[in-house]
Amino acid sequence: MGDYFATCLRADIEGLRVYAGIHRVVYRDYHRLLSRVFPYGIFYTIEGDTAVIWAVIDLRRDPEWIRARLREQ
Repeated sequence: MGDYFATCLRADIEGLRVYAGIHRVVYRDYHRLLSRVFPYGIFYTIEGDTAVIWAVIDLRRDPEWIRARLREQ
């Protein structure tokens, strides 16, 4: 299961090459890409023409915990 998880998340992240910036801004400047297979969010910002990934977080966590984690970045 671990290899499948990693492969799926890598595929989602690779999609940012084409679709970065179209995802909803959920906190400050952080966009959130939802994983297609697992309940994970990929949080990123746009800096120039580059998507910078700050966190990959299990979305079953408390939303306040997620916001606190992003504040630390």
